[in-house]
Amino acid sequence: MIALLSGPAVRAEDGGVSWSTDLGAALERARAEKKLVVAYVRSGCGPCMVKPDRAMAEAETHAPIVHLERNFVLVRVDAARPEGAVKALVDKDLKLPTVAALDARGEVISVFPKIGEPNLYTTWLTDLRAEMAPLVRSGEKRFTDPAEADLMLGDVQMRFGMMREALARFTKARDRFEKAGRPERVEFARMYIEFSRYLVMRNDRASRDRALIDLMRLVNNTKSQDNAADGWVAIGVIRYLERDRNGSAKAYRRALELAKPNSEAAAAARSALRSMGETVIEVPAEPSATATTIRVVPPPRASITGRATFVAVTAPPVAKVAFFLDGAYAAVSTKPPFQARIDVGSPPRLRTIKGIAYDRGGTAIGEAVTTINDQIDVFRVAIISPVTETLSGTTMIEADAQVPEGSRLTALELFWNDAKVATLEKPPFRHELRVPDGFGYLRAVATLEDGRSAEDTRTYNSSGFVANVEVAAVNFAATVVDRAGDRIPNLGAKDFVVKDEGHPVEVTVRDNPEEPVTIGLAIDASASMRPLLLDMLETGDLFLRTMVTSQREKAFVVAF
Repeated sequence: MIALLSGPAVRAEDGGVSWSTDLGAALERARAEKKLVVAYVRSGCGPCMVKPDRAMAEAETHAPIVHLERNFVLVRVDAARPEGAVKALVDKDLKLPTVAALDARGEVISVFPKIGEPNLYTTWLTDLRAEMAPLVRSGEKRFTDPAEADLMLGDVQMRFGMMREALARFTKARDRFEKAGRPERVEFARMYIEFSRYLVMRNDRASRDRALIDLMRLVNNTKSQDNAADGWVAIGVIRYLERDRNGSAKAYRRALELAKPNSEAAAAARSALRSMGETVIEVPAEPSATATTIRVVPPPRASITGRATFVAVTAPPVAKVAFFLDGAYAAVSTKPPFQARIDVGSPPRLRTIKGIAYDRGGTAIGEAVTTINDQIDVFRVAIISPVTETLSGTTMIEADAQVPEGSRLTALELFWNDAKVATLEKPPFRHELRVPDGFGYLRAVATLEDGRSAEDTRTYNSSGFVANVEVAAVNFAATVVDRAGDRIPNLGAKDFVVKDEGHPVEVTVRDNPEEPVTIGLAIDASASMRPLLLDMLETGDLFLRTMVTSQREKAFVVAF
């Protein structure tokens, strides 16, 4: 059992966590460390606290919960004789005992309703960690502009599904803006009051219709183009919830027409349209250059989640860099150091970050792509230049190879269609190619000393739609046993028949029971599985610890 709830600061055993009992100090620390506070607020009834105390202690016997708690400032307070910051917290009419998330000003962000439910506690902490950055910013803003802080907090609460709490926040923000004489922000807050009221009243048709009518009236009568763009995004969400796909798409496109190209409203509208399968023109436009003048550097962490800073290292003359997440426009930076804060989501999964460099005339002069949350020893080759879809005349071809540690690249070969045009043995892998007229495809094939190869292909001068598909050998493990259940050894390719769409294919069989394997674990991270998040994490951990028994074996996890 983990020691908890005794003394001014209790250190949990086995690398656990510390809970303090000074709420004021915890708030100061949260502000200094840019974190949130998780407060366990106990009631004044001693016998009533036996079960909740035990539940909180038992929760920390789960490693995923301890891992999540380390992201927060933890404090335990008693409400028997509240004073100072504790009294201010208790006066918020919390139902005790409770666990509450607070910003650095002591504002209640969210309350965990079910002490004793470790799965739900895991999900609650995960959501808070994913939204840590905007919640910290709203807490910092509360010291200087409480009205804007209320808007920011309400926005996050909506993402948490806390619609009534968000409605109260937007209403408070409106009142504060009115008192401060800021009519444009009053109007913005009113729009989101109606938006959240619609979501709260979705089961009351008359009330929700009234909220939508009021929202549309505000959007159509506003003199602020920024407010109108945000309002049309809200209308797009509502139309989508009403299963009015065309109405939703029209609203999002109207938002794009009004929004500044790099605004949050524009990004939200683009993302929504893409998710609906609509064609969206990227802003900025795709490049037409062939020179490589940029390198995208991710944060120096093996696992990257949430909002992370990516830096583009460029060679002059570069005027701006546009960043793309998995091919979708994410941000733009107009001055060095060229960097962007991009939300890559949670839990960690393979993502691609692309940077496109532009000169002062707005012409794209190069691009680079990096991946995060990938295997560090992956072997791959990529064609990084040219970046256009059409080629003619003499063009400089450039490729890049990522070689696993301890391996050596013997050659990188370039092919135009089926004809080899170059063999390159060391970087930089560049070759000047006279491109024939018409459609063609460029291949880069890298080969390691041990015979392994990797390939990348790009098509050019296509008159129609062409899909680029990466094809690799399919590897699978099989155990063959006799009727007694004993393994049959020394089997070869002649003992198996493998067919692809009914046609036999050649196979290579390696019969070695001690051969190291790579195991992939796919985890369903959709909303329906959230109540079982802790069970999934611990089951996956047990599976990997059981199956990966040698340092030669490897494992990877994919969340979908």
